[in-house]
Amino acid sequence: MTGDELERAIEFLLKNQAAFEARQAAFDARQAAHDDRQAAADARFEAAREQTNQQISELTVSQQATQRQLDHLTNVVASIAETTRRNSEDIDALVKLVGGLVEGRNGKSGSS
Repeated sequence: MTGDELERAIEFLLKNQAAFEARQAAFDARQAAHDDRQAAADARFEAAREQTNQQISELTVSQQATQRQLDHLTNVVASIAETTRRNSEDIDALVKLVGGLVEGRNGKSGSS
């Protein structure tokens, strides 16, 4: 290999090395931009996850309060139903009593 050929080979290698380094720098820049976008996406995801967890916690507390209210209302309705049943029995007994008194008076009035 002559001196000129060696010089051209070295020049070729240097140009290829420079081109490779430029491609590598461009790749590194794209990778850094991608990493930045990914970090931002991860941060948004984490914020959304935290918000979702907070909402779930709030809904859980709300659901528990609703369940307590529902349990209370169930007890109130059961109490009203029992009171209504007792009142119906008392009214039935009163109707029988009044009916007996009316029949007794009617019977006395009719015989007098």
